[in-house]
Amino acid sequence: DVVANGGLPKWVLISLNLPEDLEVSFVERFYVGVKRACEFYKCEVVGGNISKSEKIGISVFLIGETERFVGRKGAKPGDSVFVSGTLGDSRAGLELLLMKKEDYEPFELSLIQRHLRPTARIDYVKHIQKYANASMDISDGLVADASHLSERSGVKIEIFSEKLPLSSELKMFCEKYGKNPLEYALFGGEDYQLLFTHPKERWNPFLDMTEIGKVEEGEGVFVDGKKVDPIGWKHF
Repeated sequence: DVVANGGLPKWVLISLNLPEDLEVSFVERFYVGVKRACEFYKCEVVGGNISKSEKIGISVFLIGETERFVGRKGAKPGDSVFVSGTLGDSRAGLELLLMKKEDYEPFELSLIQRHLRPTARIDYVKHIQKYANASMDISDGLVADASHLSERSGVKIEIFSEKLPLSSELKMFCEKYGKNPLEYALFGGEDYQLLFTHPKERWNPFLDMTEIGKVEEGEGVFVDGKKVDPIGWKHF
């Protein structure tokens, strides 16, 4: 969320709700991962809270800094719609995990890692700060999140399916299991790539960004000219 708004992570607050009989080693292992993440993103844990509970609960609050805040409101007719990276990999990785296979092929392990260890796109922060009119991360699925951006900006978003960036691993997965990769790219969630809009000429060839559509006057999300319902993860 911080990166999608054009910010860099700086300070972390962690609140833990822990059962009384939980082994200390669990907390130690948890903070090994926290330390690695903080070192990677160059941020630090500065506080938080701990309390007793029946079940494990972990809440993380992150504070970042930005020279220019970019939110979901601001997409303009005439903007192009861009995404970072590839789409649909995380959903495929989750489905592979749920299969509970004894052996996975290398491309399957790669998809599983993209589900278990998503990476915040800090390499895009300067670009988002400088050029984006609207921006958000893709956590609920491309269509669902595009609908959030459309609603907040009061515009229509047109997506062209042939332009969606698909990884070779996702294509192999879909070929092996008889799936449609476009369904994963459009409606799969938890990729944590970026969805943003700005004029087409601001495209940066040094980033793995793909132009997937355009912003027009109107409302709603359209794929190849047809309006689609915002199917995806719903928080409530």
